Amino acid sequence: MSEEITYSVPIGVKRPGESRIYRNSQSVDGLHKPPENVRSIHDVWRNSVANNGKHKCMEDYTYEQVDQMTQYIGSWLADGGFKLIYIHTINRIEWCLVDIACMKYGIVTVPLYDTLGEEALHHTMNLTGGKLMVESKQAVIALLKASPASLKNITHMILLD
Repeated sequence: MSEEITYSVPIGVKRPGESRIYRNSQSVDGLHKPPENVRSIHDVWRNSVANNGKHKCMEDYTYEQVDQMTQYIGSWLADGGFKLIYIHTINRIEWCLVDIACMKYGIVTVPLYDTLGEEALHHTMNLTGGKLMVESKQAVIALLKASPASLKNITHMILLD
C-alpha cells in the first residue's frame, strides 16, 4: 500500500464568505526563507541540482541530466549571441529544457501561444525582434499560414518534431 502524501493543510479560521487559507504541510508555522546563497532563479536551479542531483526531475531524467542537457543548449545559444528567443509549442519537455537553459545563461524567452491569435503573435514578434524560434511542426505550419511577415527577423529556427 502506498503512503499518502499531504501537500497542503488548512491554517487559521475560516471566515464567512472566504475560503480557508492553505499552506504547504512543511510551512505551517510560516514561510521558509531561502538559503543565503539563493538570490536568483538561477541560484534556485543550482541549489535544486545540488540537493536533488540523482532524483527524477522531468520524465525519466534526473536533475543532473537535465542540468547537463540545458548546459549544452544554453552554451550553444550563448555562443550564437542570442539574447531573446521565441518558444512556440505546446508544453513539453523540450520547452522546459530550452526555458531552463535560457534562464541559466541570461537569455530572455518569449512564449508564443496560438490561442492569442494571429494579431497578437504578429505584434509580439515585431515588438521584440527575436532572431531564433524554437517550435513544433504544428506551430510553424500555423504561423506560416497566419503571419509569414512576422518571421522577417528570424535567422534560426529549431524544429522539435
